[in-house]
Amino acid sequence: MNHSRKGSFQPDKDSSRRGGERESTVQSITGNLGRYRSMVENSWALFGTQGAEGKILSADWAMAALCAAAAPEEELVGRKASAFLAPDSRHLFDSWFDLILKTGSAHGIMNTMGPGGKERLIEYKDFLHDESGVKPVVRCCGLDVSEQNAPSERAAF
Repeated sequence: MNHSRKGSFQPDKDSSRRGGERESTVQSITGNLGRYRSMVENSWALFGTQGAEGKILSADWAMAALCAAAAPEEELVGRKASAFLAPDSRHLFDSWFDLILKTGSAHGIMNTMGPGGKERLIEYKDFLHDESGVKPVVRCCGLDVSEQNAPSERAAF
């Protein structure tokens, strides 16, 4: 705002323009978030988050389907993620989790248990999201590659 000689306030033209630019930026970001949300919600990819103690904080519908859960929020959130690994891979969970906490990421193939106890192979790329003052969160991203890997190519976690 500018002061006129008479003491009244006059709108600053630059301030008005910056306000319009800010509004345009907010609309652009909001639109992008909507597009990305739609893409994630309609994807076959598995998305979720885990807290520092390995408990599931969030999961998408694809992860719920893999775990034979009807609703991610009700049946997955709060449970330890290792519960959904194949029995022969569960002992590797803590080392995997420690690796992410130390290096910031991990990727590979893990053996999980799908509906009816059927083993599924998930190719994953997980990374640590760590904001100062907030507990770290592991963001998980994966694809079911069970049909793409021959038994000889299977790797434990």
